[in-house]
Order: sequence, then C-alpha cells, then structure tokens
Amino acid sequence: MKILDNAAGALTNFEVYTLIKEDVRKVATERQLINGARRTQPSSLAARSARELQDLRATVVKCLQSTVAATQSAESVREFHQRVKGMGLTPFEILHLLNHRPTEEVHVFLMVDCCGERLTEGQVHEILQAVRDLFPAPTTHATEDGNGDDPATESAAVAPNGNGSGALR
Repeated sequence: MKILDNAAGALTNFEVYTLIKEDVRKVATERQLINGARRTQPSSLAARSARELQDLRATVVKCLQSTVAATQSAESVREFHQRVKGMGLTPFEILHLLNHRPTEEVHVFLMVDCCGERLTEGQVHEILQAVRDLFPAPTTHATEDGNGDDPATESAAVAPNGNGSGALR
C-alpha cells in the first residue's frame, strides 16, 4: 500500500457517507455514458470487480443510513465543531461524538478520555445539548420490520418453557 498523504486525518461517518453517495451517483452516470458508447463487453474479471465494488458501496451506504451520518449536514458538523471548540477535546474525541451521537452523560464519559477531570458538568451538558440541537435521531426501518433492537420484539421471542428457563419459540 502506498501512502498518498500522510497528513490526512480520520473521516467521520458523515464524510464517508457523503463521499460514497457522490461516488455512486458519479459511477451510475459514467456507466450510462459508457454503456451507450460501448461496443465490446468488459472482461468477466473487470465486470466481477465492478459488481463487487458496487455491492460494497451499497452495503456501506445501507449501514450508514441507519446512523446519525444520514441526518447530518456539513453545516451541522461545522456548528458542532464551533460549539465544542473551546473545551479541549481531541480531534478523535470529536470524531467519536460526531459518529456516535451521545444521548446521556455516561456516553460522553465513555467517549472523552478522563472526562471527569477535563470537562465540567456544564460542558458535558453543552455537548449533549449541541448533539440534540444539531443531530436529530436517525430513523431506523429495521425496528419497523422486526429486525431491529426493539425490546418488545425481543421479549416476545422468548417464552418460559415450564421449568422457569426461557426457550425460543
């Protein structure tokens, strides 16, 4: 592997989501142009590689659509950076906060190293308020079709079998 830019940093899920969605659109447009002009069939290896890359992109987009990345915008990410700028957070801590959308104090404590020593209770609440204001909760379709982490669905799947232990239905 060749390092192209050693000064490049880590990407947020939002940045990956945006880049892949743009790439998928660009590839679809190019494919339409190529298919209109193509007179010969691509090699089977090239076609298979292209399909695998397309499948990988689709899988990543599908995965990120159920995360906060799907509801973020470049403006909201910039605004979040502005709100937490003076708190002394590292770039990777900000990355974690952006990617995971903490909703409780304990989540912030898990994402920020030595949080109790470095941040005041007010700063933790400011972080949570910024997250609530700027990043709405993602909508998941998985819980609607029964494939998500819906507690009601999970408890319904286990029923006592008479001797006090649960058994899957």
